[in-house]
Amino acid sequence: MSGEATPSLTGVLPMFQGLQNQWEVLLSTIAPMQKRYILAAMEWLNKYHEKARKTPAYVMAMVLNPSIKFSFIMKYWSPIEQETAMDWIKAEGGFQIDNLQFYKKSSMPPF
Repeated sequence: MSGEATPSLTGVLPMFQGLQNQWEVLLSTIAPMQKRYILAAMEWLNKYHEKARKTPAYVMAMVLNPSIKFSFIMKYWSPIEQETAMDWIKAEGGFQIDNLQFYKKSSMPPF
């Protein structure tokens, strides 16, 4: 969740997804009595994950990061969520989207 020593929003949603994936794998390898703790943690994680996914700041942080751009959203989000994210980018960031390439409106390439 941080680049070097500086915290950033860029990695929050991918981190939530990675943690959820690891816990799902762990569920198949641990004793039944321990599963309830992982399930409780997953429930809380899912609540925060859903709230974060509904926050434009997280989307903007990921999309503006050159190493992530829109790839995480395209891989893990539904088409409706992808469309919502694109709408946020257009409205909040003043960016033009062309084939998932983002241009600041003042520096858009000519068409």
